[in-house]
Amino acid sequence: MNPMMAGTRLVMKYGIRPVYGPPMPIGMQRTLGDLASALQRMPRGVTATSVVLGGRTAKRFAGSDAADDRAVLWLHGGAFITGSTKTHGSLAAHLAKATGVPVYLLDYRLAPEHQHPAAVDDAVGALKLVPEANVVLGGDSAGGCLALLAADRGVRDLAGLALVSPLVDLTHATARAYEGEEVLVRADWAEQGVRAMFGHDLPVVPDPTVPLVVHVAEHERLRAEGEALARRTGAELVCVPGGWHDIHLQAAIVPAAKRAVDQLAGSINDFF
Repeated sequence: MNPMMAGTRLVMKYGIRPVYGPPMPIGMQRTLGDLASALQRMPRGVTATSVVLGGRTAKRFAGSDAADDRAVLWLHGGAFITGSTKTHGSLAAHLAKATGVPVYLLDYRLAPEHQHPAAVDDAVGALKLVPEANVVLGGDSAGGCLALLAADRGVRDLAGLALVSPLVDLTHATARAYEGEEVLVRADWAEQGVRAMFGHDLPVVPDPTVPLVVHVAEHERLRAEGEALARRTGAELVCVPGGWHDIHLQAAIVPAAKRAVDQLAGSINDFF
């Protein structure tokens, strides 16, 4: 493991992990997450523009030579209770640069203020109005779950689905069985978020019927459910060696994360 990856791993474990989940108030989790996002640099040559999709604000990240007939709609992670265009802006920008297509990062409604199906409704509303003709829907962590639920609505023909460390098993049975190393996601944070969004009426997250790529990391609690989803659907599966949950977010500073984003971009472009 190179020094940058090792150092970032320590920051994740001892600086970021304690912030997310009980007993930290949700409002404080959001504030600290947005503040920490300042550590993530934007790539050169990518412009962020504020837009509105389906009544929700979003950021459109695109290079000067971005394609005008293809796009990605990305749903950020954050256990359904945190996350924003700030926390995931760097990821969206790096993905826009690597794919050469615009990436829309949606500011969907968060729990507990807005429970299911509010976030899915927001994603569906945005998906209808992405102006580019060909769209890949993507999401990381809880956003991956929302992407699967939104895709199942069938409101638009999708070129494909791209998921990073997706939360698929809302019962947490798979995650609880994990005995490996996890430097970022505490089980009680994921469970807090699912309760806040869905209460006790948990939907079954559907398997998609469109082309799918799934990325997971070697050392993460959600690895098994991402792998199981890929096996069931015959999807392309990538496991980032030595990585942690949602390592793609550190594409600006960790070489392995940047390689993973570039690889994900290649898969997305293959969908178009």
